[in-house]
Order: sequence, then structure tokens, then C-alpha cells
Amino acid sequence: MQVTKEIIDNAISEFSSLTLKNTIDKKNLSKFKNGDKTDDLYFSFIESKDQHYITFLNFLIKKIQPKNVVELGNREGLSRLAIYDAIKKTNSMFYSIDIVKDLRYCPEHMFNDPSMHFLFGDVCSYKIINQLPQQIDFLFTDTMHFYFQLRDEWDVYQHLLSDTALVAIDDINIHDKRKLFDEVNYTKWDLTELCHANGWGLFLFQRKNPVDTLMQKSAVNEALIHIWERKYESLFDQVKSNREQSLPFKIKQ
Repeated sequence: MQVTKEIIDNAISEFSSLTLKNTIDKKNLSKFKNGDKTDDLYFSFIESKDQHYITFLNFLIKKIQPKNVVELGNREGLSRLAIYDAIKKTNSMFYSIDIVKDLRYCPEHMFNDPSMHFLFGDVCSYKIINQLPQQIDFLFTDTMHFYFQLRDEWDVYQHLLSDTALVAIDDINIHDKRKLFDEVNYTKWDLTELCHANGWGLFLFQRKNPVDTLMQKSAVNEALIHIWERKYESLFDQVKSNREQSLPFKIKQ
């Protein structure tokens, strides 16, 4: 489905008028234990009792039927369950990435499902990027809640998106994370009130000039090089500063 502003506007309007409740198949929620404080808390998100972003994420993917879905950051796996449940209705491929292997709520059948891809490592590493499709239709990010992290992700993943794609960002009101949401020059929706008190942003990416595979790979590689250069320079400056502070004299340049 070719996603448009009208389609998203209608989806938001339809969702807002619904009696908000959990629509995830019970078999995909089999790992939750009744009476466990943590499980009960997380399940309340799935039940849409207070925060509605899990329910909306599930609803939205079913509506737009993306071919390839990529999730950056999945600890605890609530959004992963919502997305997985949705892609089983849309026949999408789903790639879920995190540094931490926290699979506590994933039912056993997820691990044998060819449409489900668990990837572990830095979302901006060559190892991870090389395992992803080059045409991402829906990108959801919920990693470190800082602008520098989101900026690095965007520098790379914008080149992996389809010419028209939907990007969702959780927790845009924490720390300085909103800065990137404000910077992107695309049609966007601030769904904080509807979805999540910590902020929930959505924007419609539309590439002005289509690129071929070689141009895409080149842009991704260049972005990755710049990201890791920045990481190294930042670490070097930090080590240098710490060292200078610990010395009884100043290092001359």
C-alpha cells in the first residue's frame, strides 16, 4: 500500500474513535504471568489502560500493511509483540534489533517463524545493517533517549527507507530527543496525547529523488563512517579531558 497523509489522518481518526482495548492474539501473550508485578504493569500497556501506543502500533501496521518493518530497540519486547502480531495479518517481514537479548515475553513460536528476525548488536553497526532489507517501509525507534543517538540512527536509516515510508519515534519528550523530530522536514504527527505521555512522534518520509542500489549502499557506508568517527572523537576528547584533570600540569598541544 502506498502510504499518504490522508491514509494516516484517517487511521488516526479511526483509532481515536475506537473503544481502546487489546487486540493482540492471546497466543502471542502467553509468557505474561498473572500476579507478577512487572508482568502486570507491562500488560497494562498492552491492554491500553493508560498508554495507548502499543495498541496504536499494532493498529497502524495492520492498516498500512508494510512489506518490511524494522524496530530499533526492543528491551522487554512490548512493541515487538505488537508489531509481530500485526505482521502476521499483513505478511510482512519484521527485523527487531537490540544490544540486550531480552526475550522474556516472546512466545516459542516466534523463534521458528521465518518472518521474524532477531538481530543483536549496535543498530548502527555494519554487522546489523548488512542483515537488513534496503527497502524499509515502516521504521520504529525506541533506543537511547537522547538526540545524539537518534541523529546517528537517522543519518543511516534514512538511506535504507523505501521512497515512501513511515517512521515512528517513541519517547520524544524525554531529554533532548524531540530535537530530531522537530528537525525533520516531512509531514509529521505529534501523537503524545493519543499514544504516550512521554511523547510519540510519527512522520511520513518521502524521498524527492529515487536512488539505485549502488547509490543507496554508498550513502549508508558514508553515514556509518561519519558516525563511528564521531563516536571515536567523542571518546578521545573524554579520555583526554579526564587525563588532563588528573595530572598536576597541563598537556601542551
